[in-house]
Amino acid sequence: INLMENFKNPYLSTSLTEFWRRWHISLSTWFRDYIYIPMGGNKVSAKKICFTILLVFLVSGLWHGAKYTFLVWALIHAVFLILEHFLKEKKENATNFFAISIKTLCVFIITTLAWVFFRSQNINEAVTVLTKLFSINSPNWEKIPMNLYELIFSFILIIILLSCEIIIKTLSILNSKKYYPVLWFLIIVCYLFGIFNYKQFIYFQF
Repeated sequence: INLMENFKNPYLSTSLTEFWRRWHISLSTWFRDYIYIPMGGNKVSAKKICFTILLVFLVSGLWHGAKYTFLVWALIHAVFLILEHFLKEKKENATNFFAISIKTLCVFIITTLAWVFFRSQNINEAVTVLTKLFSINSPNWEKIPMNLYELIFSFILIIILLSCEIIIKTLSILNSKKYYPVLWFLIIVCYLFGIFNYKQFIYFQF
C-alpha cells in the first residue's frame, strides 16, 4: 500500500503558505482542490482572494470542531496568509542561512502560538496560557520541572536538531542515513528527560 507523504518537515517552512503545503498535506490539498481553486484561486480580484482564504480556513476550523477556539486558530492563519499574499517579496537566496533561519523562526512562533487556541478548551483558557507564557513574574515559573542546566541542555538539543534539519533541507539529502544517529540520540534524550503527562491525543475525539 503506497501512502502519500502527509507531513514534509512543516516547521522548516519559511512562510505560512509553504507551511500549509507541508502540513497535513492530504487535508490541505483537499481544501485547495475543492474550495480554493473552484472559487477562482489566485485568478480573481484581491477582495475575492481574501474572502476565499477566510472561507477555506473557516471551514478548516469548523472541520476540527464547532468551537470558538478553532475559529480563532483559523483566523490567525488566514490573516497571516492574506498578508503574505499581498506582501510577496523576492525569494531569498537558498544559501542565505541567516535569512532562512529568521523566516523559519517567525513561522514556527506564529504556528506554535496559534496551536494554543487549537488545543485549549475555550478562549479564556487560551488567553490564560498565553498570559502566563509571557509573564516573567508569573508564579508558575517556579513550578517549571527543569533547572537552569537542563534548560540550557534543551536549547542545545533544539539547536542541534534545527541545524541538522536546515542543512538537510538546503543540501536536499533527506534520505541520508547519516542523519539517523542524530534522530535516535534526540529520541533517547526525550525519553530520559521528557515529562509524559499529556492529555488524550486530540484527534481521538473526532
